[in-house]
Amino acid sequence: MKLSLNWLTDFTDISDITPEKLAELLTERVAEVEHITKTGCDIEKVVTGKIEKIGSVEGADKIQLTTVDIGSEKLQIICGAKNIHEGAKVPIALVGCELPGGFTIEKRKIRGVESNGMICSESELGLAEKSEGIMLLSEDTQIGVKFSEICSSDTVFEIDNHAITHRPDLFSQIGFAREIAVLQNAKCKIKNAELPQYEKNLDVEVAEPKFCRRYCGLKISGIKVQPSAKKIRDRLEACGVRAINNVVDATNYVMLELGQPMHAFDTKKLAGGWVIVRKAKAGEKLITIDGEERELKENMLVIADAEKPVALAGVMGGASSEVDEATTEIILESANFGAVTVRQTSIALGLRSESSLRFEKHLDPELPPQAISRFLEIMRETCPDLNIEAGADVKNFESEKRVIRFSLKRLEKKFGLPIEKQKAVGILQALEFKVDQEEGEELSVEVPSFRAGRDIEQEDDLIEEVIRHLGYADLPAEFPSVQMEAPERNSDRELADELRDMMVGFGFHETATLAMVSKDLLQTPATTPATAIEVSP
Repeated sequence: MKLSLNWLTDFTDISDITPEKLAELLTERVAEVEHITKTGCDIEKVVTGKIEKIGSVEGADKIQLTTVDIGSEKLQIICGAKNIHEGAKVPIALVGCELPGGFTIEKRKIRGVESNGMICSESELGLAEKSEGIMLLSEDTQIGVKFSEICSSDTVFEIDNHAITHRPDLFSQIGFAREIAVLQNAKCKIKNAELPQYEKNLDVEVAEPKFCRRYCGLKISGIKVQPSAKKIRDRLEACGVRAINNVVDATNYVMLELGQPMHAFDTKKLAGGWVIVRKAKAGEKLITIDGEERELKENMLVIADAEKPVALAGVMGGASSEVDEATTEIILESANFGAVTVRQTSIALGLRSESSLRFEKHLDPELPPQAISRFLEIMRETCPDLNIEAGADVKNFESEKRVIRFSLKRLEKKFGLPIEKQKAVGILQALEFKVDQEEGEELSVEVPSFRAGRDIEQEDDLIEEVIRHLGYADLPAEFPSVQMEAPERNSDRELADELRDMMVGFGFHETATLAMVSKDLLQTPATTPATAIEVSP
């Protein structure tokens, strides 16, 4: 699981803590941070420029003299890259700039020609380990601006997945934002949204309600497939997800942000224009979006149209209905599939995905509507004219409140130190538990739906929540005081030990023989006289 520091700042204030300190606190109180990686370029004195003219350098075949416009002035720079051309937009390191590795740009004369800067490659800017030629920027790049403004920097935390395997809410940016807000004693800005209004009902049939607790779907028109906004692409790529197009990127963005997987079907590619959640039939096959043909078993849950399977429920979509450049209308799926059936399908096919990784942890059935609302918010940035044609919300579960009695006395006994009631209550409330403060040392705590899967089930789970945010490092560590007395001296045993040592010193060998007992002792119930060997005197 990867966390983007830029992304986290959308939800809580972390401006007064260093990434290293934040990683330390997360490891101590939430989950282990394995690596911290800084991406992008935040180097002073690197600006964007345009190569206006390319000329030769007398007596040199491998270098060329360029004239580069950086907005405020035009610079003469010598460059040896083969991929330069007139009109190219490029990053320019100005004189005085210190590049990664401690290399400082200075005015230099090469073959008697002065060079005032350097046209940079991705590797020289620390954006890649290796690069072929200089970095070419998009044609619409404005010249004369700081390169850091168009190549945003970020800090990425890599979390050990095993440390959060029982916390499906932590497979999301928002889940960690909640925890960080508590660490920082700050607010967490989360918008809880409902399924948007729709006039027509979408044709959805859930034939296996036991394995699909909720299925939310929208038919959306006005789709124009195009690249996503730069911020969306940057954050996806920082978290290890390749940007594809605005529709697919929006589903992936919501999955990483909220922890709810989604899928978009091209409506025109669905036979009958409707979907059914059912078990696969004998002999059915599906080519998934990775290009592999999968032979399905009858216990696998699939999404199908009127004729055939079009997706493996909770695992991966099918190639036959995927969104492409010609897509203008989609059916958007946001569902809650059973953890066991998703895991079984994933294992049987040897197909793990970001989607199955989350579903197999028991996701919150209250998430799908919120995910759809967030998807629409993102899509309207690139498709302002999209329209909701129809919708569906099939529920096969009942919302239930899990309320747990919580004793402050038991908490103090576990922690080993007195704990103020309001301190414990504050931690639970910050983690979005609802606390009914009663008189005395008893509390009534309602568990939020996103923690009620297989995470918070009993009082000890609540105790753990409070103690980990108080800090395990603050737990008292004292050796127990035990009164011990020396045993009485046994003179006979001491004499036997001395004689044994003397005999060994004289060269004798000690032999430990089988025990010999009297006939009377063999008559006790704990022995078996028939197996004893009699030794004659």
